[in-house]
Amino acid sequence: MSSNGTASPGAGGGTRCCKATTLVAVAATSFVCCFILVVAFLFVRFLLLRQRWHHRARRLLQEQHHRSKPGLDAAAIALIPPFPYQRQADAEAEGSTSVPAAAAECAVCLGVLDEGQMVRQLPGCKHVFHQECIDVWLASRASCPVCRGKAEPPAPARAEDRAAAASTPARVAAVDMFGDEERASSSTPRGSRG
Repeated sequence: MSSNGTASPGAGGGTRCCKATTLVAVAATSFVCCFILVVAFLFVRFLLLRQRWHHRARRLLQEQHHRSKPGLDAAAIALIPPFPYQRQADAEAEGSTSVPAAAAECAVCLGVLDEGQMVRQLPGCKHVFHQECIDVWLASRASCPVCRGKAEPPAPARAEDRAAAASTPARVAAVDMFGDEERASSSTPRGSRG
């Protein structure tokens, strides 16, 4: 036995089999391996989710492409006949007591409708707009810019109705709106009303 109290390596005493640096190296290696496995798992999961997102996006684009666009096509817009705008001078000439219509304006461009400009009147709500303005509007939306009513072209008429419509001049009914009150004046002669 030795006098200093340390056990000799060959004696059956409690010697260390591993050094502290070896334990730290094993722990660091285990941590790095676990970290790499977690990062690889997250990366693979991200790739799978990204592929699923792209598949959904492609499917949504295809569905949107197959759906009809929200506006009217050019053929449907062409079914709404354009005509030259006329002011409400007829009502004043007859001596009517109705309030004369203020200068009508296009609700799309907010420009005044001038005498002789080509306009379109929507069949459902009878609102009037510049031809170019309402054509652009209807190409992207199938609703009236004023009342949001459904803008549909008129139904195809029979041959007799088309001949009668061609012989009668188109007239415009201007509408003045003051708050909740609505006053309308018509350019049709009083005797021709039914």
